[in-house]
Amino acid sequence: MKKHINLLHNLENSEEAKIKKNEYFNDTVKYQRKYGFQMGTGQHATWNNEADAFKHAYWQANEYVFENNYKSLFEGILHEMSNPKQPKGELNMDLWNNQVGQEIGAEVKDAISNSQYKPTKSEIKDYIAHKVMQRMRAGDLITNPNDPRKFSDYHKIKARKDELVPKYNANRNDFSNPASLLKYKRGYYKGFINDENGKDIIYTVENIGAMSDEEYNNNKKVLNAQIKKIGLPSNHDLRRPSSTGDVYVHSYTKGDGTYVTSHYRSRPN
Repeated sequence: MKKHINLLHNLENSEEAKIKKNEYFNDTVKYQRKYGFQMGTGQHATWNNEADAFKHAYWQANEYVFENNYKSLFEGILHEMSNPKQPKGELNMDLWNNQVGQEIGAEVKDAISNSQYKPTKSEIKDYIAHKVMQRMRAGDLITNPNDPRKFSDYHKIKARKDELVPKYNANRNDFSNPASLLKYKRGYYKGFINDENGKDIIYTVENIGAMSDEEYNNNKKVLNAQIKKIGLPSNHDLRRPSSTGDVYVHSYTKGDGTYVTSHYRSRPN
């Protein structure tokens, strides 16, 4: 086992791997300036934050498009296996974001093959970055190792979201000037009351990902009523200043022993 770990470590630290690491780190810094996602400093610049999530998804998508899907998958697994002491939450986060990146790579590669316009490598990388940001802002990436969603449930959670929310279809042919990211209205969630149950609880993408099958099935009517009115935001959406400070409620246990998971409530008008 130790020999295998040493081999993985050597492959992960090969000259080619180091060049790619530098390339994707520099690209992450470049796109952070453009999109303004959360990023740390020094050695923690891309560690357990939005920049970390962006880099993993962006890296996998690029490898899928410019190399091939098998190499992308292999390199993603290799990267995670080369560090056997990695905490479970961080490993879960990386595997999840790698999966999203591979999906983006497949979408972009398909878009290229179906487009009469032949984009340059730089335009493709810009388009990949745009797609990654769409998925991040939609709550599809894990940006914190404490996220309750588990990689083992990835496809089940994705199916839940696809069932509740129609898929976003980007303009496949627009590589040189992709559509702007969704612009949020100030106070959009303020004063929300769910028409199904009369409560002010706002469910997020992360919430539905952490629900048990029973909880999800029991809450479908409530979720659909919310989506019809305000959509299915991510935790990121509700933390934005322009959301006018929606109230975060930590998980707690009621007097009768009922456990209530953490959630957001809309601030009254």
